[in-house]
Amino acid sequence: MTNNRIQKRAFAISALALAIAAPLPVLAQGQLEEIIVSARKTDEGLQSVPIAVSAFNAESLAQMNVAQTSDLGKFTPSVYIEPPAAGNSTAAKVTIRGQNQSDSLITLDPSVGWYLDDVYLARTYGTVASMFDIERVEVLKGPQGTLYGRNTTGGAVKLVTTKAEPSADLNGYVTGGVGNLDAWKVGGAVNIPLIPDVLAIRIAALKDTANGYGDVNVYSYQIPSSAAPAFLAKKDAGFRDTEMYRLNLTWYAADNIDVQFGYEHSKLDMSTLQRNIRAPYDSYATAGIPATTDFYESNLTVPPRSMAENDTVNLTVNYDITDTLATKLIYGWRRVDSQYFSDIDGAPDSFNNPTAPSPQWARQQSLEWQISGVAAQEMLEWMTGIYLFEEDGRDETVSYGAASGYTVNHIYGRAENESRSIFANGTLHLTDKLNFNGGMRYSYDDKPLYKRLYATSATTGAFVTCRLDPATPGYDANDCSSTAHGNYDYVSWQAGFDYTIADDMMVYIKSSNAKRSGGQNVRGLTAATSQPFEPEEATDIELGFKSQLFDNRLRVNADVFHTFYENIQQSIIFQIPGIGTGTQVVNQAKADLDGVEFEVTGLITDNFTATLTGSLLNWKFEDDTSILPSAPGQQYSLRLDYDLPVSVGTVNFSANYSWRDELLANPAGGRAAIRSTSELTTDELGLLSSRVALNMEDLGLTVAVWGNNLTDEEYTTSPLQLGTRVGATIGEPRTYGLDVTKKF
Repeated sequence: MTNNRIQKRAFAISALALAIAAPLPVLAQGQLEEIIVSARKTDEGLQSVPIAVSAFNAESLAQMNVAQTSDLGKFTPSVYIEPPAAGNSTAAKVTIRGQNQSDSLITLDPSVGWYLDDVYLARTYGTVASMFDIERVEVLKGPQGTLYGRNTTGGAVKLVTTKAEPSADLNGYVTGGVGNLDAWKVGGAVNIPLIPDVLAIRIAALKDTANGYGDVNVYSYQIPSSAAPAFLAKKDAGFRDTEMYRLNLTWYAADNIDVQFGYEHSKLDMSTLQRNIRAPYDSYATAGIPATTDFYESNLTVPPRSMAENDTVNLTVNYDITDTLATKLIYGWRRVDSQYFSDIDGAPDSFNNPTAPSPQWARQQSLEWQISGVAAQEMLEWMTGIYLFEEDGRDETVSYGAASGYTVNHIYGRAENESRSIFANGTLHLTDKLNFNGGMRYSYDDKPLYKRLYATSATTGAFVTCRLDPATPGYDANDCSSTAHGNYDYVSWQAGFDYTIADDMMVYIKSSNAKRSGGQNVRGLTAATSQPFEPEEATDIELGFKSQLFDNRLRVNADVFHTFYENIQQSIIFQIPGIGTGTQVVNQAKADLDGVEFEVTGLITDNFTATLTGSLLNWKFEDDTSILPSAPGQQYSLRLDYDLPVSVGTVNFSANYSWRDELLANPAGGRAAIRSTSELTTDELGLLSSRVALNMEDLGLTVAVWGNNLTDEEYTTSPLQLGTRVGATIGEPRTYGLDVTKKF
């Protein structure tokens, strides 16, 4: 991406923002709604928070057709979310400011942290979740190393569920919908006050399902002495089946003590449509099998499918000790069981295919204790605390094919991860307008790994050989295993100033540092590829501006940043002839990332609102071999909302358009492979969606029709190179439907 292209795009977006803003003083009389966030572990207005954060409430999520977490990246500057090209598709692959986790492993911590009601979700499988009955979403950008439980170098996504309200009457809603692809859903939520103003529970449930948007022609495995693979069956691909149940309890135990308890169970069964996108497409080395001509059809030996079942518990106790001193205890527990099938080469031959589902499961619990207060005649607001985390998990794959000499490879990894940290954060009010913000966290991570790697016969199942190199650290020939143990300790920090120019305008400058823990290579096949990887480090400098102009009818938030990115953790896939296919997390060279982000919301008339967002990202490695995968250089979105009063209520017209630049894959050959293979670059993409809803307030009834990808774009996500093949996930075509919601 050239600077000239960036400048032209920035000029065009800026001109559009000015066009939105220009008529505001004349036409609009109302005001924009205040946005409350808890990005700094306390509730405060979005416009007073001196960090880059995007927030969406329940109404906005509905109007934008955001039904799953994977939809959030369309409308959030510098955020891109996609399913993996291969592997566990229940894991949301999130990129924030160019930093992402390209593989979901028990030994690899995410660069972007997921939080459910302040509980950190250590593993990404199961994070493709429903946004049902969510109060709001907050997306924090940049290193998160002081306030949030685990260090993340890219940012954090925080899901805040709707809570029970003891002061409210019995109320709730039921909802249902139908759509193309035989989609249907039914759900609801109810708030039950057990003791008025003291104790209440909220129960929510959802069932959401849709048939596939593609087909997979399944062929038999090909072994050396056999003829061409035989056609077995045609299977649906691209389907989903979601179940979710949630219970929340709010208890005001005393005037100064409140308790929040939450339990969520979710179950996701889904598939993606995968295929080889490099000519001759899906007919590699398969005599008599023609390549498919339908974009939404592929020839594979295994139809892709992923499943995840989660149970998450959170318990939060707030105790106001005095008017100036408070404490909070946050306990979290999560169980996630997941398994998947993935034909990673996207072709119908037996180069490398799973022979059984690949299980991934994890059990985690965490405890955070905070103490906060004000001091020095309210000049200082401070918070300190400790964070404890432990996890037990497994990662396993079983594959067969030519890559392993037509034997079945078994890779088994078991990890027990622990983390301990202590942190402090504060704001010092230097004057009525100038504040200093600072914080520091010390973390200690303990990450052992036990793994086994061996081969068995594809016909008899008998043991063939150990796959581990005897030079692998901790090698044990008795059971083809190895043991490794890594300890990592580090300090993260943040410091900055914010200055209130006027009551509705603030500027800030800050610098933040965070580290992503190192770990072990669970899928390494040799001594070299089984070596541990080191912690990743990101340090940013950010200058931001937040404003509410024209009597709060125009909101303009923008920032520029530079990130110093070191020991970058990236996962690459490789083949070793006669041994098999594996993955290795490596530490790449240093990189510098420069970016611009902005969000502009204008109330053009009392009934017409426009929101424009955009981001530009430019990256440069210190060498000429590394690349930054799945990181769009440019993104923008435009959302228009219009409310039309009618005799029975209000009709809301909402339309949005999101666009992202091209994407790069992450091949083992780095930049050289990108230059030589055009399919490793994914084309730019623009998606148009809309929703029209009739809100009959007196009846508590809402009827909405909606559509996504209205222009029916054909597209793929970031691809994956495996030998001469390039596998990719095919994006969803046009979808549409009707939803009905009744409040009571």
